[in-house]
Amino acid sequence: MNQLFVTMAPEIYMIVDQSVAANLKDKINNYYPRVISAAIILIVGYLIYRLLVGQTGKILRKTQINPLLHSIIKQLVRIALILVIIIAVADALGISAAPLTAILGSGGLALSLAAKDSMSDVAAGIVILSNHAFTVGDHVDIGANSGLVGKITLTYVQLETSERNKIYIPNSSVAKASIINHSNDVGSLLNLKYTIGAKDELERAYKAILKAVTRCGGILKEPGPEVAVESFTAAAVNLSLKVWVEREEALRLPYAINELVKQELDAAGINC
Repeated sequence: MNQLFVTMAPEIYMIVDQSVAANLKDKINNYYPRVISAAIILIVGYLIYRLLVGQTGKILRKTQINPLLHSIIKQLVRIALILVIIIAVADALGISAAPLTAILGSGGLALSLAAKDSMSDVAAGIVILSNHAFTVGDHVDIGANSGLVGKITLTYVQLETSERNKIYIPNSSVAKASIINHSNDVGSLLNLKYTIGAKDELERAYKAILKAVTRCGGILKEPGPEVAVESFTAAAVNLSLKVWVEREEALRLPYAINELVKQELDAAGINC
């Protein structure tokens, strides 16, 4: 009996080996075309990826879209193309794309819930950059905060105040706040207030204030400065000085102008 088993064993092993080899050969023959198709898709997809990403950058440079958004748009294009290539390759290999799509969807949902506040700031940042309500260097009021815009990022806006402090305002708060932009392509508009006695001569006060303005550097000649009565009472008259200044001087000049106005009003004998 033992001799019979020993005799038959090599034949059984040979049959098993042949069966395994045949099955393996069939699988290779069936899978080989898929691998070739997947490789072709991967190569063509890579070439298309390089072409579209490069063309996206060229197109963006010709548009009026804020340069800060260019990198975001290009990154979104990259991610979308990579996902399309991965799904196409998986489909060519006979792998169902449904589980992959479900995983990506679940991951995206979990990520968005975990970073809800940050995503809100980023979304608001895109809106701010697209609206062009203000740009770096503008003199703005954002809610109760006032200063020069130092930075505009996807998550916050940085203001530099007249005290040289830096205020960082989340973009979601900026989007909800009222915004006053005192700047344009010409410069920044300063609106300064002065109070004189009700019995003081207005014409002399006007001349004194305008003379103070001419003594101060950084003032734009066009549009010229304007002085007018804003309001008055029985005891006082409130004057408003509107003057355009160079944008980078918008924080410094109010102090300099106020000092010169005080000197000129005193010299003219006007109480302030």
